[in-house]
Amino acid sequence: MQKASRFVMEDGKLKYLGEVKRPASFSPDPTVDHVMSNLPDTDQQQRVEGILRESGEEFARLRQEMRPRFQAIRGRTRDQIRGVLDPEQRARFEVVAEEWDRRAAERWGWRPQAPDSEKSKAP
Repeated sequence: MQKASRFVMEDGKLKYLGEVKRPASFSPDPTVDHVMSNLPDTDQQQRVEGILRESGEEFARLRQEMRPRFQAIRGRTRDQIRGVLDPEQRARFEVVAEEWDRRAAERWGWRPQAPDSEKSKAP
């Protein structure tokens, strides 16, 4: 379980209400925080946490299954873009693409995959 801060709007102002527990695999969502904090029964909280954990794990498996397809489309798209750009533009594009990859790695735990054009250069 991880802790998340809970806030609500009250009289047009953001009010801090403390921290709630959430399954580590579940993404932050204020709606879930609100629902969980309004379940007075700890048995209900545990049951809902279990449901969220299971669905979070299922979503993680689905992302892993879909990852190769996303990477193929992304790689093909990037290679097509590289083919349109001049060398200076391509260099700037690579900086942006690396940032996209870094953000994806942070969010989803994915390691960036080398573009198809770079794979063909490998010995």
